[in-house]
Amino acid sequence: MSRDAVDAHEPTGADWRQRFVEDFGGLVLVYGTPRAVMRVLGWMLVCDPPEQTARQIQEELALSAGSVSAAVRTLGDVGMLERVARPGDRHLYYRLCAHGWERVVELRFRAFAELRRTADRAIHLSQGQADERLAEMRDFYAHLEAGGARLLRESLERGSVDAPAPGTTPFVAMPEPGAHLPAPGPAEGPAHEHLQAMRRDECLLRLRAHGVGRLGVRSGDGVAVFPVNYAVADDSVVVRVRRGGALDAATRDARVALEIDHADTLYHEGWSVLVVGPCTHVSDPDELGALSHLPLLPWGDEGRDLCLRIAMESVTGRSIHHRAI
Repeated sequence: MSRDAVDAHEPTGADWRQRFVEDFGGLVLVYGTPRAVMRVLGWMLVCDPPEQTARQIQEELALSAGSVSAAVRTLGDVGMLERVARPGDRHLYYRLCAHGWERVVELRFRAFAELRRTADRAIHLSQGQADERLAEMRDFYAHLEAGGARLLRESLERGSVDAPAPGTTPFVAMPEPGAHLPAPGPAEGPAHEHLQAMRRDECLLRLRAHGVGRLGVRSGDGVAVFPVNYAVADDSVVVRVRRGGALDAATRDARVALEIDHADTLYHEGWSVLVVGPCTHVSDPDELGALSHLPLLPWGDEGRDLCLRIAMESVTGRSIHHRAI
């Protein structure tokens, strides 16, 4: 029986969700993603209600807390899951992001661009010594890159994908195979070969997917860095601290910096995002009410009733990864 066929004797009804989760988890063999991540994603596609806590996911799929934590972090990093809060509920919930599939596909298309650029650079540096093997590889991935960009552009024109954030670069199509490809610039040194600047929309994606960062402020002793919980609200980052504490005084009418990052020490890969901007203390009741829905749950003790709002005046990020060869 083909994979597309449906067995009329398969059980239906209440068990269809679990069957889908297990089938989806099996796609690890196709896409190379850890099985736990695929199972969590499969569950988030069919769960009822569509918003789930980490504990609910853990109990439903019989996964460890660490596996669920790693899975939701991975899915958040690629733009598939987002954190949400419910008024009066201190639990954090996760749900699928709108247009998450488009973002995942775009990541695949960027991998095609990376392969094309790698071959193109080698052809340029070879000064005519490279034969048709590298040219064939370059043209093949240029074709996939251009086709992927065209599909995403058509989706954007239909309004099914969010427009790129102001100041960012949309996915750009490459020339069709056979067209003249411009020679790349001078090869970068080995120390910088894997380092890449992130677009603003990529940075915002990671900011929304995470909730713990490091807040840098000026203090009487110079510069101090504090671990904080945060949430994103429009074009600002919101943090709650203790009134009268160290961050109360250090952030008044000050410019501050918030940094988040993730590192894989085994493969020497990771990313970081830095937000810099003026910090204000929120006191207006209407503004405080508007921010009350944010998934902002400090890990520390109670009494963190001072709300700080950091304008995202500057948002930058960098990622380091191994190039696909």
